[in-house]
Amino acid sequence: MKKIKLLLCITACLFALNGCSILAESKPVDPEVAQALESTAYSMVTQIFAQSTDEQFADYLLGLSPEEYELQFEGMGVYVDGNAMLKGIESWIRASEQLGNLKEVVGTRAEYDSKGTSIVVTVTVRGDKVNSLNAPREAEVEFVFRDNYYKTITSSATNVTLTFGEKMENAGLNTLIGMGTVFAILILLCLIISCFGIFPKIEARMKEKKSKEISSIDQPIAQIIEKEEMSGTDDLELVAVISAAICAYESAQGMPVSTDSFVVRSIKRRR
Repeated sequence: MKKIKLLLCITACLFALNGCSILAESKPVDPEVAQALESTAYSMVTQIFAQSTDEQFADYLLGLSPEEYELQFEGMGVYVDGNAMLKGIESWIRASEQLGNLKEVVGTRAEYDSKGTSIVVTVTVRGDKVNSLNAPREAEVEFVFRDNYYKTITSSATNVTLTFGEKMENAGLNTLIGMGTVFAILILLCLIISCFGIFPKIEARMKEKKSKEISSIDQPIAQIIEKEEMSGTDDLELVAVISAAICAYESAQGMPVSTDSFVVRSIKRRR
């Protein structure tokens, strides 16, 4: 029984919170304030944004600093955030590629945001370009006004209204791009992993090459040692021959024959 009561209390609290959020969203804007803000937003769109399709005027607007925006609009009695105004103009210029030149303003509306701290004014416009259904292209220009004494514009953006087919086309393109990127990365990873099998082969070839170089060096050394050993043996035989020759000469001369009377210290070959 206690658990049921607890669940009922939680459900009631959730409904109460939901009701509070609905009240916050449906909070009405004062008619005079709404009219003033809608008039400001209308003037922004028709007198500034619409003129930015001209390249020279667009370059002038985009060349202004946020501080210059704030000073110029303050002189006209409108308080803006310079960065927000610059981004709003950039957004309109991007949207004008699909929208085209401003043809007419369809309508305006003012309402509080979900938090109830700012007033969002939406200006629905129609351009001279057509959508996929061959109907005039429309867009919504949003201005966010801070709900204070000055009603400062803190944000601005232009959102082109797309048909269902265009939305599906964009979704398909985004899906293809995302999947293509994923598969490209996977293929790259597979190539990198496959390259790991090449490294042991390269290492084995390097070791084989190194061993061949060592063997090519050891072989001449062994040949030199062998020649030296052979030359040593030849020198001993030559010493014996020379000693025998000397003994034979002394014997022929009638001299006493003895190998103790001389020592062969070195042998120099003449070419």
